[in-house]
Amino acid sequence: MDELAKIYRVCDKELPYADREVLLVLDATTGQNAVNQAREFAKIAEITGIILTKLDGTARGGVVLSIKNDLKVPVKFIGVGEGIDDLQPFNPHAFADGLFNDLPEDFEEDEIDLSKIREEYTPAEEADAQGELAEAIGEIFSAMAEINAEENAEGDANADYMYAELEKRNIPVVIMEPLRGGALANLNHKVLEMFQRANPDVSAASWAFRYAGTPKGILTVLSGMTYMEHLQDNIRTYSPLQPLNAEEYEMINRATDLILNFPLIGCTGCEYCMPCPYGLDIPGIFQFYNKCINEGNYTDNIHDEEYAKARKAFLVGYDRKVPRMRQADHCVGCRKCESHCPQELPIVDYMRMVDDMVENLKRNA
Repeated sequence: MDELAKIYRVCDKELPYADREVLLVLDATTGQNAVNQAREFAKIAEITGIILTKLDGTARGGVVLSIKNDLKVPVKFIGVGEGIDDLQPFNPHAFADGLFNDLPEDFEEDEIDLSKIREEYTPAEEADAQGELAEAIGEIFSAMAEINAEENAEGDANADYMYAELEKRNIPVVIMEPLRGGALANLNHKVLEMFQRANPDVSAASWAFRYAGTPKGILTVLSGMTYMEHLQDNIRTYSPLQPLNAEEYEMINRATDLILNFPLIGCTGCEYCMPCPYGLDIPGIFQFYNKCINEGNYTDNIHDEEYAKARKAFLVGYDRKVPRMRQADHCVGCRKCESHCPQELPIVDYMRMVDDMVENLKRNA
């Protein structure tokens, strides 16, 4: 990126008044990483358009919608093969259709003159094209929204607004990540006790799935499953779905307040922050911290009768979970990891917090 920044500065110096086209080429198969790449690229150069490649495979390139909403950058070309003729002007309707269906047979017939990029796409035409894309997406099958108890309890206007707009237009909703990367399936002991008192025969995850499936207009819920028991549990939850009643909603709101006030780190373990250039095991450190907090295995009160036991368990467990050379005290604060975190966590600040906890426990024997 430093070399790219230098090229951009030289262009500014040598050709300050020249028309400039800066196209960011993104691989359609990279998913959320493409958003992070676009953000980093935009810090260095003023992007005027996006080229989305590898649309001839299984990738549909839906991530470009996130990039468009985030950076307000239009899509200008797409790549549907390896030849020079496979770089084609962006067609919003064909792209929208391709998100859910096979590409049209005549999709590769358009020709492109690379020397006329700026002539072919005026700002007005770009705006029209993006408007057509939004309209086309709205016409097909369903729209997607991320809605969950944790976000709504924090007053996430984006989730509330998205759901309200979809309901107003009678568009079915697909819920993504109902467990927030598994975080809502691994709750702290106080919240688990609350759920078990309400119904000891169901899992913590089932409450999140019922919450996601209860609102009006929900078409389906998308969630990854690692083990067969996860699949079986989810099938039981939805066969048939028992919508939440008012009493259960109230309990979930109380549980949400507990979760939000619990000092957990919102890491989902996605590992987009890895590898750390200094060798830290970032997800491992956060996972260990959250586990200890969730299970009540940490206290900084030296007068607590369980202090000695909890102190030993924390320090020994930390060394077993995370090799010493990969622990939080080796963080140099470069913050390179933070630009890759989909949750936008202040990773360096959390590293210092964990390191302070460890040092305090070591000092207060």
